Amino acid sequence: RLATNTMAQQQAVVGEDGAVSRGGDVRAEALARANQIGGNYVMVSVRQKENPVLKHVRNVPWQFVQDQLADFVVGRTTCMLYLSLRYHRAHKDYIHARMRELGSTFKLRILLVHVDVKDSHHDLIELGKLCLYRDYTMMLAWTIREAGRYIETYKAYENKSGDGLQEKVDGDMLSKVTSALTTVRGVSKPDAVTLMSTFGSMEGIVSASADELRICPGFGDKKVHKLQSTFTEPFVKQTTRRHPHGQAD
Repeated sequence: RLATNTMAQQQAVVGEDGAVSRGGDVRAEALARANQIGGNYVMVSVRQKENPVLKHVRNVPWQFVQDQLADFVVGRTTCMLYLSLRYHRAHKDYIHARMRELGSTFKLRILLVHVDVKDSHHDLIELGKLCLYRDYTMMLAWTIREAGRYIETYKAYENKSGDGLQEKVDGDMLSKVTSALTTVRGVSKPDAVTLMSTFGSMEGIVSASADELRICPGFGDKKVHKLQSTFTEPFVKQTTRRHPHGQAD
């Protein structure tokens, strides 16, 4: 667990050498700043100084930065814009202007949305379309604390590969067959081992007759029927169309 900065340390402002020019110079400087001083810090735009979410960014250090277009820079190529839905309803043009201003500076651009209003469905559809158009990833947080955790997590996993997030799957055949068979309701891991030891392979299990399955310990009529139904049912269920007069196809 990383030590949390004191408030005085966190509010140290970086880049007090004056404003920089807009356009390409700003983008180049933003990337250079991320590479040079980002390190283990989340870089926070000074415009977020009053944002209560900062109280919940406790597990990674952060510092304020002047002239930063993104609200949060959480990696060398990753940044966030923060949006309260309550604020969005009152200032519809705000997020459009922020996205235009930021441009394509960062490879991964995240819109972190705090869902702090009721009946947010239509607002989220609208923002989802905007994110698709602007090539943003939209993350939704229903509490300030949850929003803070997203900021922490993106920073903490900045240099970690995706393998750490993927499910670990054993490579041997028995583990794979066991994993497949136990998705059938009522079939346990011992049942899967029994089937493999009796029939030798997944092909042998699928090809076994109902009588052959019943001789296995723990397999009664109900479990045998469930297992064979799973093996034989179609992947896509057929839908029945009805004619106006009530007759089915």
